Amino acid sequence: MDELEEKRVFGKRGGVTPVYAVGDAGVVCALVSGGSVGEFGIVERCRGRDLAVGTRRGGEERVLAVATEADVLYTPLVESSDRFGVPPHHFQSLEFGPATAVSIHDGVLFAADDSGGVSRLSLRGLDIGGADANADTDTSTPTDTGTTMDGVAPTEWIALEYDGAAEPGSVRALDGPLVATDRGVFRYWRGRLTHAGLEDVRDVSASGTPLTATDAGLYKLGNGWMRVLEGSFDGVWADPASRPGALERAHASDEGGLWSTAPKTEGWNRVTADTAPDSIGSVAYGEAVFAGTTDGRLCIQQQAGETAAGSSPAAAGEWRCHHLGLEALRAVTVVGAGGHEPDV
Repeated sequence: MDELEEKRVFGKRGGVTPVYAVGDAGVVCALVSGGSVGEFGIVERCRGRDLAVGTRRGGEERVLAVATEADVLYTPLVESSDRFGVPPHHFQSLEFGPATAVSIHDGVLFAADDSGGVSRLSLRGLDIGGADANADTDTSTPTDTGTTMDGVAPTEWIALEYDGAAEPGSVRALDGPLVATDRGVFRYWRGRLTHAGLEDVRDVSASGTPLTATDAGLYKLGNGWMRVLEGSFDGVWADPASRPGALERAHASDEGGLWSTAPKTEGWNRVTADTAPDSIGSVAYGEAVFAGTTDGRLCIQQQAGETAAGSSPAAAGEWRCHHLGLEALRAVTVVGAGGHEPDV
């Protein structure tokens, strides 16, 4: 882990984006500018499985949630007093137990357990001012997605029931209000999980136009689930800035590598650049596209003319990869990307 203890800084440069990655060694925060990774380091040691960034409903305070083999953790995300340093983090346990996946939607945190169960927790009841803050905590009874929590403490997990379908044996992924399981896609609606179609779904994306990755192909939600690519897919991601019903940027992975689509391209296209990373386990979006690989690299897709430290200007679409030292990197996410709530 010597590499994780290093501090490599940009100097006087702007446009710094915090990118978080999680793996078996813990949660890493990396500060990225253009194609360069500056200072980075472990901000929480754990055996991590998934992570998500979101806000409390009606608020601007951002929270990072992490699914680990032992619990669900969260920390408020605050700006560092050091403009170029990794910001402070104050991770706290949410007493969930072992978790496989997390997502945040409409001010509600969702977490999946090892047995296929999903629970929710309102973010309004959490103290997200940080360990050293004196912010008032909203202790009023919260309301989320049309469902009230009358008489329930704000920090109590609520187990969700599967409506009209047998309970799944495993949850593969959560994104927004959608759940990918071995029995298909489920949608959180009015306090329950309702079956939304398909079978044996490996991954799901809720932003813009919902997408699913399955052994039978890549599907998008239109008039029902429509297959857009044939083959066996194991991952799918979309830019959270996508407008409802549209896709700004999206990627999917199969055994052959990565596929992508964007407004100015026709359909889905295989990413064929010589520098395209392999073994991709997660994709996230900010001013650039970020990919995390299962062997611990953070890869950044360059815009034309961008220059990483010590390198020549990049060609459009070129990827620059940086080893973070994480084993079994499982997920990446970007802070400050903005976006729309999924309309599903």
